[in-house]
Amino acid sequence: MTRSTRPMPASTPPASAGADRPVRRLLVLGSPGSGKTTLTKALSAATGLPARHLDDEYWEAGWGRPRPETWERRLDALTAAERWIIDGNYLPTIERRAPRADLVLLLDAPTATCLFRVVARARRIGAGDLTALPARVRAEAAAGVPVRATRDFLPLLRMVLRFRSRDWWRGVERVRASSAAPLLVAVAPGPFGSRVAAVRRRLRARGVAATVLPLGEAREAVRRLTTTTTTCRAAGRHGTEGGVRP
Repeated sequence: MTRSTRPMPASTPPASAGADRPVRRLLVLGSPGSGKTTLTKALSAATGLPARHLDDEYWEAGWGRPRPETWERRLDALTAAERWIIDGNYLPTIERRAPRADLVLLLDAPTATCLFRVVARARRIGAGDLTALPARVRAEAAAGVPVRATRDFLPLLRMVLRFRSRDWWRGVERVRASSAAPLLVAVAPGPFGSRVAAVRRRLRARGVAATVLPLGEAREAVRRLTTTTTTCRAAGRHGTEGGVRP
């Protein structure tokens, strides 16, 4: 059984709590279309931490994939920095990123919302808006080379559809197995209002230690955690078994 499926004692100190220093490295995870990049940019502007988007680092021109060793070198170079916000899933490589994080933020958004945003983004790109493309693909498109909105659209939609039932938990498990950083779940509202209580129950049922906050409160909590010298304490007031104190 992995660490992610066992309750974390409320007295267990997160890694950054022992250092008693502000959060300087934040890992942002979430479904495609959940708003990771938008949130990362907003947090970067609010905190001054440099934003690093894994899609920009991963994709080559023409939606080519890098060699595994090249991708690993890029990840290691990113995480070696002292200050960053890195957004993106790339689940097989979480173990290369999570150990360096002071805090892991999982952005939870309704599946329907994510699907709508993925389709809308593809339509915007098709209409000529290149801002959502990865950096190397965007440069290629700006030079007049025809590019697709994404490498594989239907597989991307399937990824969104199964994210909350499969990849959501896989990400949590990989984080808990490789890092002592506290987990903060930022919950976007659904069509019927707040989903925070449902997400807390979901985590509690598996004994996962996390702090669960509405998205707006989570943004403010991160801003405070990057400036306070008492960054993370066990038993956060909104947590399930301990976590981040906003």
